[in-house]
Parts: sequence; structure tokens; C-alpha cells
Amino acid sequence: MGLYGQGRGEDRDAIEALGFLSSCESVDSDRLGIAGYSFGAEIALRSCSNNNMIKGVVSVACPRESFVRLSRENNTVPKLLLCGDQDQYVSISEFKSISEHFLMPKQVIIVSGANHFSEAKNTKLR
Repeated sequence: MGLYGQGRGEDRDAIEALGFLSSCESVDSDRLGIAGYSFGAEIALRSCSNNNMIKGVVSVACPRESFVRLSRENNTVPKLLLCGDQDQYVSISEFKSISEHFLMPKQVIIVSGANHFSEAKNTKLR
């Protein structure tokens, strides 16, 4: 376990991990993706904004303020954006509205009955 670095260190960690994976002979670097949940979703979306290594991103329950900011970036990486319809930190109408601002390609999925912590529907996200 490391120290929290307000995202700066975590961004570097994500890029370094992806760089390592892309150098592995058993990994198809043309199909490299990144996924994150909550704060990790923010890191995943930020990482793919400035990195041509990443071919796809999954964002689960990204924090509202970060989601708004990241929706304005010129990010054309394929995106899967997920949120529970019972999320305590962003309403479904807000999530849908913010999601519209992300560039294509993207897919938006609302997980019925799930809150921010995916409680009650955890198996759906595995």
C-alpha cells in the first residue's frame, strides 16, 4: 500500500503499470485497456486522455466533479461508463447528462439497484 498523492502519483503508477504490461511478451499491446472504480475511475479516464498505449477504458462510479471535468476532454478512446442507479454521489439524470459530453466511442450503462459501492449488485460488476 502506498501513499495517496491527490492523483499525481497514481497517474504515474497507472502509466508505469501499463508500460510494463505492454512490454510483456504475453500481452497484446494492441488491446491494452484500463479500468477503475470511483477514484480509480478518475485515474483510468485521465490516464487514457494523454496515452496512445490505452485502447479502451472502463469507468465505474467516477466521482461527479472529476466526471464533469473529464467529459470535456478530447478523448476518443473507447469508453464504457457505468454507474449504479442508487449512487449516493451522482443522480442518474446527472450521470446521463454528463456522459453525453464524452466523445464517441462510448457505451453508458446504468446498473439497476446498485449504489456507489455496488452493494446489492456486486456480482454484476465482476
